[in-house]
Amino acid sequence: ATDFALRRAALVSSDGGYVETPFYLRAAVVLTTPLLWLRILAHIKMWNLQLATFILTSAEIMKEIKWFLVVLLVAMASFSQMFVSLSYDSTNDGHYQSFSMEGYLKAYTIMLGDFDSLSTSHPSLVVLFIVYTFGVTIVLLNILIAIVSDAYAGSAASSKKMLAKARIMFVSEMSSFNKFHRMREDGKFGSFTIRMNAGLVLF
Repeated sequence: ATDFALRRAALVSSDGGYVETPFYLRAAVVLTTPLLWLRILAHIKMWNLQLATFILTSAEIMKEIKWFLVVLLVAMASFSQMFVSLSYDSTNDGHYQSFSMEGYLKAYTIMLGDFDSLSTSHPSLVVLFIVYTFGVTIVLLNILIAIVSDAYAGSAASSKKMLAKARIMFVSEMSSFNKFHRMREDGKFGSFTIRMNAGLVLF
């Protein structure tokens, strides 16, 4: 509903025609669309044991790897700055910039296996490339695989508890929603605190 309302507000002009969607409205749609689909997953996760295990395990994995992501981002940021420093060319680049999206993009693509991009680069980048591929592509990504494997194995061992947890959460949300609906019908929905609680339940 939020996505549809934002799109309608972005497209319909005052004369009944259509105009180009403003960037801020498109950005709002981009931010709300993942929340919509995550909400759908939250409702369907209690249908099946494997589905509940997979969805709740994914959430647990994201919690487990938060500090790993910090280390990975620091490693990528340091490599990108070193890449910019070593690949700087005063004749083409104009003035030196310590922050460059090209460096961050290079760090990300090399982590994914884009090794051909350095074939024509400066020779001094070869050592940096070897250190980065060993430290990030080999060591850190294998640590990530180990963290994810352990988290999934622990969640799979308690899959029935995960399904029960998903169903309890769903029943609790539906019970709260019915309670607020009855309060609204009885005329007890005027309190600001009650409205805020209802909005949190619906979200």
